[in-house]
Amino acid sequence: MNLDVAESNKSYYSAAFSALNKNMNSLRLKLSYTQQVKFQGMAFVIMLCFLGLVVLSRSTQSNNLDFYFLLMSASFIGVFGFFIYLYKNNYSLTARYVYLWALAFHLIGIIGLPLFEDDYFRYLWDAYQSVQLGSPYGVAPSEYFDNRALNQSVPEPFQAILGQINYPDIPTIYGPSLQYSFLLAYIISPGEVWPLQLVYSVFDMLLIGILLKLAKPNMVMLLSLIHI
Repeated sequence: MNLDVAESNKSYYSAAFSALNKNMNSLRLKLSYTQQVKFQGMAFVIMLCFLGLVVLSRSTQSNNLDFYFLLMSASFIGVFGFFIYLYKNNYSLTARYVYLWALAFHLIGIIGLPLFEDDYFRYLWDAYQSVQLGSPYGVAPSEYFDNRALNQSVPEPFQAILGQINYPDIPTIYGPSLQYSFLLAYIISPGEVWPLQLVYSVFDMLLIGILLKLAKPNMVMLLSLIHI
């Protein structure tokens, strides 16, 4: 009988302690208005660094490695600094906060051009081949260099794209699923990189929405900003 009472009391106090601890954590993690403003400000500063990269991509200094590394370093320091600050103070972001800021970053990214990256020329060309030939897997880009008739059949915007494709002796290395995404971007605007960025931003936002259902917003924030 005494053992039953002892066990009952132990369970009661254990449950009470857990509830108290949970309430204390809730109070500790609840953000004040000032703290919320601070978080928005931190995200805005990181966004300014990212916006700097977008401006750089559109400027005559787009090949300037000093500016590039300066802005990339500032962005990464901001992202990891923000994450460490959250971790040390045991603050938790809301899913809505992470999703809306991720959306803002993606929208800004669509405006920019790829920096020190030329794979997208292959994406644009593959889409063109899919439309013209029904498949990107038959004719390698290099065949257009050697065949005058083939070369003259290519519209001027795609002439510029053709001349910047890596490994032109290979028809393509990308599978059908990616080819459909290239084709979708082509339908929006042929030969332009921004539709590719739009298509992949939509997929990114869908993935972020799923991750926010499965993981902590802080971790999703870190992963999404590094990925961008």
